[in-house]
Amino acid sequence: MKEKRERADGRETREAILAAASAEFAEKGFALGSMRTICANAGVNSALASRYFGSKEGLYKVVAKRLFGDLGEPLAELAKGVTNEASWRTAVREWIDDFLFMTIPTEKAQRLCAGLFRHEVVSPTKFHAEFKRDFGKPVSDALKELLAMALDDEYAIELWASSV
Repeated sequence: MKEKRERADGRETREAILAAASAEFAEKGFALGSMRTICANAGVNSALASRYFGSKEGLYKVVAKRLFGDLGEPLAELAKGVTNEASWRTAVREWIDDFLFMTIPTEKAQRLCAGLFRHEVVSPTKFHAEFKRDFGKPVSDALKELLAMALDDEYAIELWASSV
């Protein structure tokens, strides 16, 4: 019989569940992600996972919030430093670099974020609109703010931002 790891406190247990869930959902998405696999990988029983997160849906939302976090915050700050064309060009380059850094998986957290993002794009969950509002819109708004500094045409701004 496999022995379960003992945890010093609830925080360690919660973190173990979140780590296992992040990997599972990034690899398989919400629909194919398995609570049984998550709990086995975290070394906990499913009742404990339910106690912390309520359901698979609750766990998924916490994982997404953790992985997507405040993606738009650093990007939104870029426009505040723009004072001339050179600083605008620098801000646009930084926006692109930061956006690519978030979406091209290089580090473990970025791979998990990119995996979850990919699943939400290919097979949107019922949470897709909420994720788009909470995480995607701030990123898009930051780009639109930068583009508005160089373009007068609302349609062109929307077209450029949506193409990214």
